[in-house]
Amino acid sequence: MQNLQKCFSHILNFRHDSPVAIDRCHNLFVVGALMSKKPQNVLELGIGSGYLTWSLIHALGYNGTGHLTCVDNWFDWGGIEPEDIDRIREAGVQVVAQVSEADFVKQCPADAYDFLISDADQFLSGLWIDELLRICRHNAFMFFRNTNRQDDLPHQQLIEQRVRQLGLSHYHFTETSRSDERCHTGWLFAINHKTPKNAGRPAQYTVGDKNSKAGAAAGPWTHQRPHREKCGSEPLYLGLVAGQNYGWGVCSEYLSLELSKKINCCILNSADGTATNPNLDGKLFQALTSVDFFPMFEKARGKKNFGYTFFENELTQTSLENAKRYDLVLAGSSWCRDRMLEKGIPNSGVLIQGIDPEVFYPITAEKTTDDFVIFSGGKFELRKGQDLVLQAVKILQQKYRDIILVNCWYNKWPESTKLMAYSQHLEFEYQNQPWQDLMERTYRINGLDPGRIQTLDLVANEKQREIYRQTDIGVFPNRCEGGTNLVLMEYMACGKPVIASNTSGHKDILTPENALLLNDLQDFKITGPDGGLLARWQDPSIDELVAQIEFAYHHRGQINTIGQRAGKDLKKFTWARSAQQLLDQIGA
Repeated sequence: MQNLQKCFSHILNFRHDSPVAIDRCHNLFVVGALMSKKPQNVLELGIGSGYLTWSLIHALGYNGTGHLTCVDNWFDWGGIEPEDIDRIREAGVQVVAQVSEADFVKQCPADAYDFLISDADQFLSGLWIDELLRICRHNAFMFFRNTNRQDDLPHQQLIEQRVRQLGLSHYHFTETSRSDERCHTGWLFAINHKTPKNAGRPAQYTVGDKNSKAGAAAGPWTHQRPHREKCGSEPLYLGLVAGQNYGWGVCSEYLSLELSKKINCCILNSADGTATNPNLDGKLFQALTSVDFFPMFEKARGKKNFGYTFFENELTQTSLENAKRYDLVLAGSSWCRDRMLEKGIPNSGVLIQGIDPEVFYPITAEKTTDDFVIFSGGKFELRKGQDLVLQAVKILQQKYRDIILVNCWYNKWPESTKLMAYSQHLEFEYQNQPWQDLMERTYRINGLDPGRIQTLDLVANEKQREIYRQTDIGVFPNRCEGGTNLVLMEYMACGKPVIASNTSGHKDILTPENALLLNDLQDFKITGPDGGLLARWQDPSIDELVAQIEFAYHHRGQINTIGQRAGKDLKKFTWARSAQQLLDQIGA
């Protein structure tokens, strides 16, 4: 009974309000199902906080039978293996962290598991649901997380659609009854069913098929995703990242859409085998992950191969070697391109991101408040410089009672959030708690008034313009940007003035005419435990930041003129232009 006591003690005492942990009630349901079914091979895709993992360990211990395999690429932790993983290994769990969750699943033999919990890549895992069904045995219990988030995780809907299409017994939990729950985000339970005819084989089904019910609602990429037979003799293959409301996802969606208007395109996917095809019959353009330039789709190769990268840290010897695999490596800024040339990567170029001119265009309507409202965006981390924003706002709010800060700082990656603890301007201690509570606690311990700061959660792209309308100026004292900072670009495109650091990727967008520049910059170097150089950034001056905000406060007519110039300048930075520049550079 000791394992049972440990299990329930863990469930009751864990801080289940962690942004990456499942809800307590769902944890109890999974544990009860595992204790009852007595599975022999359990697979958990995505360890996350470890909350469910330890519950599974104790439940298997109570059963006295069964083995747990956990797969995680540490995406939620910024690519860094979190603490406590060695304890999980010592508990007898097989932890697989050297391959992506998708590759692990696709390499698994059929009928390998009789119990599955999937918290895998939620931007893409809906596209390989058939692979998950293939590796699960007949009558396997299967659990899928975040299956009711249509706005930001549209591909997760494909899981329930496929389950319904196959007639599998299932139940979709979407009801929340407590303030400390997020059950409405979706928890799908299904029981796999395989007849002798199809056991161990993937069903014949392709995501995006216009004749299938699932394909009719395949999410925002359905309209731009041509079938393989429609791609022409030599299509351009795209290995990008689906998703919304974060940089790579927005970039990928718009580039794919605009490219499909100009040329025959195929988006790599597992359903038709292109994601793992080493001999594609056309050119391949794909995202490169991490500073080491690992391809998003490692096995896919085209007749010619082109990579797309954004990075802020120092390039490595692995970066140099991997760059040789591409005919051309395009960077999201001139700064990144210059760093590649400095490292000895001559096959490099620049591809600047764009904005959607139908969503972000100059604002003419007046805001509805007389307060002076400062906007700050980007995920909360040391690199983005929100510690400087808070310090400047603290100084100015003590002097001017009508200064308000509105921020969109939500960060889903705890490991990068934790780096704010290294700031010299801010006292910060990360805790697993709701985002609003974490921020309010940070404001209070730093002497700021939470009542004069509006902290927003993740905001959909199409709703951001209205937020910008209610503000006077955007503040972006970023220490480094590998790209051109999409939030900065979109804010400027709305005809709003900005104060921004004149460094790294910002320099491809900013001019003395379209922005108030932060030019007083000091070297900001980050070193590892061994003293090796990890990053070379630039640190804006807090005094100059305060002075520029105060200038804007007293010269509102002048900054409005600067904002109008920003709106005019940003009209040329469209995704259609980016798509054409890509085609020109790769000769498509």
